[in-house]
Amino acid sequence: MKNYTTLILAGLVIVLAAVLIGVMVYIQNQPTEVRTIQPLVEIAEMEPDSARWGINYPNQYHSFLKTETNNVDTTYGGSSEFSWLERDPRQVILFAGMPFSKDYNDDRGHANALKDVEKTKRLNLDVNDPKRTPGTCYSCKSSSNPGLWAELGMEAYDAMSFVELGEHVTEPIGCANCHEAETMRLIVTNPALEEA
Repeated sequence: MKNYTTLILAGLVIVLAAVLIGVMVYIQNQPTEVRTIQPLVEIAEMEPDSARWGINYPNQYHSFLKTETNNVDTTYGGSSEFSWLERDPRQVILFAGMPFSKDYNDDRGHANALKDVEKTKRLNLDVNDPKRTPGTCYSCKSSSNPGLWAELGMEAYDAMSFVELGEHVTEPIGCANCHEAETMRLIVTNPALEEA
C-alpha cells in the first residue's frame, strides 16, 4: 500500500509540474499586448489628477482615497492627526528658533499632504519678508510638481515663494509623483531626490 501512495504522489507532482510548465510556455508565447493591462483612457505624462489614473487602476485609486479618511493609529504610526509638540513638549526646546517649534504634526496619508502643509503654523506668508516660507515646502506634497519642474525648471521653481507656488499646486501627492504614465513603472520625479 505504501508503494502505491508514493507512486500516486510522485505522479501527481509530475502532472502538476507539467501543467505549470505548459501554462508558463503558453503565457510566454502570447503577444505582449495580451499580457499587459489594456488602458481604458490615455494618461498624459505627468498627469497630476490621480482620479484620471484611477480609471485605469481602480483598486490602487481606491486605496489612495482611503488615505484621506484613515485616521487610526497603528503599530507603525497610522494616520491620526496629532501634534508631536503636545505628545513630547521637550521638542519645543529642541526646535527652538525654528518653525518646527511652532507646529509639528504627524504626517498623514498622501491625500492629506497638501491640506496639512497649507494649514501648518510654520508658514511665514508675508511675500515681502526675506525670511518668507519658500515654495520648496511644496516639493514633496503635490503631484502637480513633476509637471511644474518640467515647465518652470528647478531654479525658477525654487525661487518662488510658498504663496506664489500655491496658485499652481492643485493636487496632493498622487500617482504622478512616483509612476510612469504608460507602464506604472516606478520612477523618480523629484530632482531633489535624484541629487540626494
